[in-house]
Amino acid sequence: MELYVYRHAMMDTSKNDSSGKEGPGLSDFGRSQIEKLQSLVGILGLKPGVVLTSPMKRARETAELAVKMFWVQSRIMETDKLLPKASVPQLYEEINSFGNEKQIVVVTHYPLIKELLSSALGTDFGPELLNGSLLRIDFKGRASRGKGKLVSIISPPTD
Repeated sequence: MELYVYRHAMMDTSKNDSSGKEGPGLSDFGRSQIEKLQSLVGILGLKPGVVLTSPMKRARETAELAVKMFWVQSRIMETDKLLPKASVPQLYEEINSFGNEKQIVVVTHYPLIKELLSSALGTDFGPELLNGSLLRIDFKGRASRGKGKLVSIISPPTD
């Protein structure tokens, strides 16, 4: 299984979300980060059947724009197991419930990203991914602790 961990693109911090639950959506810069990944994603041949996303607005908008731009055949599914403080073991269960899928994308946040990567790789994952970055971890069989292999990290150009 190829697991792609996509850190949501840059959020719009200029608007105050009154609900507090969904948080802010994407900024214009965040949208451009997704657009700048389009050619790189095409080279990867990434065609996931499912894109799992946190229900928070910035992650959901990242997933929706990415599917519209380069994963048109994918279906988007929201899950609370991708919220920033969710449980990695529960996230593994969610990911593994899609046993037929060879490529799965999860769109999520820090600190869950750091915890997921550290768990999957069996070591402390030190670097922080830039907003809009896409990371690939391969698993032989099911996603589980210490069984992942880091294959690539792609960050959007900053210009």
